[in-house]
Amino acid sequence: MPDRQPQPLLLALGNTLMGDDGVALLAARALQRRYRERIDINESPIAGFALLDLLSGYRRALIIDASSTGKAPPGTIREFHREDFTPDVSASPHYAGLPDILALGSQLGIPLPGEIRILGMEIEDTGMIREGLGRAAAGSFPEFLRRAGEILDDWITRV
Repeated sequence: MPDRQPQPLLLALGNTLMGDDGVALLAARALQRRYRERIDINESPIAGFALLDLLSGYRRALIIDASSTGKAPPGTIREFHREDFTPDVSASPHYAGLPDILALGSQLGIPLPGEIRILGMEIEDTGMIREGLGRAAAGSFPEFLRRAGEILDDWITRV
C-alpha cells in the first residue's frame, strides 16, 4: 500500500458555468496562489463514489463546496467534520454522500483521510447557467477563503 501524502488535500467541488455552484472552484484557484507546493489542490465537477479516487492516500482533506438546502440564507458558511455525518443508504452511486464513500472505502481497505473537514456555502441559484457569483455568494466569498485558509494553515503547521 502506498504511503499517505503528508500534505493536505483541498478538494473543491462544483461547476463554474453554474453561477454560485462554482464558488469552491473559485476559492481553490485563489488559495492555489497562496499555498503553491504546501497543499494538493484538486478541482472536480464529479460526486458520488468517484470521490474515492480523489481522496485516497491523504491524511487530511478539506472539501469545499456549495450547497442549496434552503435551511439557511444564501451566503451562509457552514463547517462540518467527518464525525458530523452518519452513514445513509443511497438509492444510487451517483448520489452517494460522504458517509457512503467513507464506509465503502473502509470496507475495501482504501486509505482515506482520517481527518476530513467540509466547508460549504449556501447558495441560491443552483440551476442558472452563468459565470460569476451572485450577490450573497460574492459577499461571503472573503470569509469562505479566510476560513479555508485557517484550516489549511493549521494542518500545514502539524505536518
